[in-house]
Amino acid sequence: MLRRSYLFVGIVVLLLFATLIVSMFITNPDELGPFGLTLWFSTLLTATTGLLWIILTSFIYGKSREGMMIALRRSFLISMWAVAILALSSLRQLGIRDIILLTVLGLLIDFYMKRVQK
Repeated sequence: MLRRSYLFVGIVVLLLFATLIVSMFITNPDELGPFGLTLWFSTLLTATTGLLWIILTSFIYGKSREGMMIALRRSFLISMWAVAILALSSLRQLGIRDIILLTVLGLLIDFYMKRVQK
């Protein structure tokens, strides 16, 4: 069962990254528009979350149900942080205060989720 999960997530991640790479070559942000950019960044978020989940469950948290859930939460938070920074950077709205605030927000969410789980 676990092997199928890794295989499924791996295939989906590869397809999502391939879609993102192809879209970077065949279109530009002006042609995509606001909805297209939102979809592009959402796809990037999903792909990086899947990739980080595979890495975290393989090397750090293990393959237990609890470890997989912790890895999913952490991979989503890390991906959200990275994609938010990339999105703000692409809009030329990124400053050092934004990076600090996003980092603190991510740490607070992680801390809160740890406390709620116990």
